[in-house]
Amino acid sequence: MRALVCDASGLIGNRMIERLLAFKHDVVGFAPGKHAKADPGEAQLMAWPKAAGKLADALQGIDQLFVPNLVDDLPASELKQIKALLEAAAKVGVKRVVVLSSIEVYDLAKLGGRTLLESDAQIDPAQASPKGKTALELESYVRGLPGQIERIVLRAPLVLSADHKPLAETFFKGLLKDDAQLHYGDRVQPIDADDLADLMVSAGRAPSAAGHAINVAGPIAILTADASAEARRLLGVMRDTENSEVRVRPEYEFASPLISTDRALTLLPKHAIKRVWVSLAEIAQEIVHRQRAEGELPEITYKTSYAKMAVERREKPLKGKLAVVTGATDGIGRATALMFSRLGAKVVAVGRNKEAGAALLDEMKGRKVYTNGKFMAADLTSQKEVRALATKIAKQHDAIDYLIHNAGAAYGSRTETPDGLEATFALNVMAPFLLTQELAAPLQAADHARVVTLSSEAHQEAELMLEDLQSTDGYEPMEVYSRAKLCGLMITRCLAEQLKDTGIAAHAIHPGEVRTDIALKNGMESDEDKNLGPQAKQRLNTQRDRQRMQMISPEEAAAYVVNLAVSPEYNGENGLYMDKGDKGQASETAQDSKQAWLLWDKCAEFAGLVDA
Repeated sequence: MRALVCDASGLIGNRMIERLLAFKHDVVGFAPGKHAKADPGEAQLMAWPKAAGKLADALQGIDQLFVPNLVDDLPASELKQIKALLEAAAKVGVKRVVVLSSIEVYDLAKLGGRTLLESDAQIDPAQASPKGKTALELESYVRGLPGQIERIVLRAPLVLSADHKPLAETFFKGLLKDDAQLHYGDRVQPIDADDLADLMVSAGRAPSAAGHAINVAGPIAILTADASAEARRLLGVMRDTENSEVRVRPEYEFASPLISTDRALTLLPKHAIKRVWVSLAEIAQEIVHRQRAEGELPEITYKTSYAKMAVERREKPLKGKLAVVTGATDGIGRATALMFSRLGAKVVAVGRNKEAGAALLDEMKGRKVYTNGKFMAADLTSQKEVRALATKIAKQHDAIDYLIHNAGAAYGSRTETPDGLEATFALNVMAPFLLTQELAAPLQAADHARVVTLSSEAHQEAELMLEDLQSTDGYEPMEVYSRAKLCGLMITRCLAEQLKDTGIAAHAIHPGEVRTDIALKNGMESDEDKNLGPQAKQRLNTQRDRQRMQMISPEEAAAYVVNLAVSPEYNGENGLYMDKGDKGQASETAQDSKQAWLLWDKCAEFAGLVDA
């Protein structure tokens, strides 16, 4: 199969040639200033023949002629060339011609809120835009071609590509100004240049497409107002050099299609797949990159934490160190254990699930970037098991450099432990308190050990309620969990005061809103959720999925935790409350030293410790 592509160096033509060559076609391309050449496996590129006879010569043996020239900026001289080429193709027996047109052949002013169909009325040329007039003239000429040549016209909306600077930036800046001349009413449904190239090639190969005018467009339409809002949001995100977290697009309102592509879906084997959100992001990225290159925006100075930088450089600053991580078989704890291991520390991973513990150790053993560790099973809601764990660790290790209290959970209903304590309080408060006390000797033996307790922003709204720490007077799961995180933060404060001048530091950290399954474990799914019908449950799950997308990954959270534990930046500091990578502001209750020590005494009493 031999194909000739006009505008071979243009936005669509260049892409088409790559695709046609992939299909093993012999390809000829017309491009400005080119001289005929034909390297094996490449297209034969040549300049437009000036004489009519030369056009016929160039078309000899051609099966398909593609005219992918954008009508946006088609000068009269080029339109004249295209007409001559089409006429010559019909005369020499080219089998099929595929021409790119525009949806501006329609009377879009009469569209209103409807979806555009191929059967809709075309606009009066006298009232058409320059692009519309060119498209109407080109289509009219195609329809009037003599002979049996198969004719296909693809009518496209605005074409987007980040590497076509004038087209992309004009559209994007128009959105920022809400320039109604750049789109069609209250909706926009552009098509990506790669998708359009695929559809042009597809039209050349689809037998059933012959004789049709076909509307093509991107897979979804969005409201113009939402496109404008997203353009502004993207530029704000990409110009922000301080915040390195992943931020997710808001959920915008659904828009009905501007352009019906049913005929294209029926007749063409290839379909447009790139959504306008992706195109907007690519264009915003290109704009910001150019602005930085041209000095309109300052160069990015990346703010990378000590721990992350060590990972990037493949350094092992923690070689010879020991890290104990609780709750290490899942979520933040697992990611924390792996990051410590990656930085060279030997990790004692603590958890209840032995199979998950074995899988963690297998991962450490399976990759050279990790340092081998060990797993110790323990149910930290049991004081007996906490003490047994501490004894085992201390027996095997003389010094502990990092103790990370990550294990935590919320419970859907009030549950008592064998020690008679409410389970949320036992796991989130008593376990870190008791384990730290029991490991005092190996912590003191280390060179400037650090104890890090995972907290939560949820503590900000919690009340202490010293008189009901076991939540016997009513139980609301998240309220109890928030109070437990407040208590853990206050215990950390006391520990920091207690350890002053010992060389051991105690800190707490809110690692951010993290994608974990804490809300779905231990009976946290409400009865209301369980009784939902299939559609209502699907809507709820969709809403939860979008909420989770707004959160950071366990790995990102772990990087904050590990950095607080190991960074020299915090040498000499004690009692910090970190909000991800920044020093945070704990609640007034969390900073109440008198109340904190009263809580400390309660915990010592629950643990049976006299001199804690």
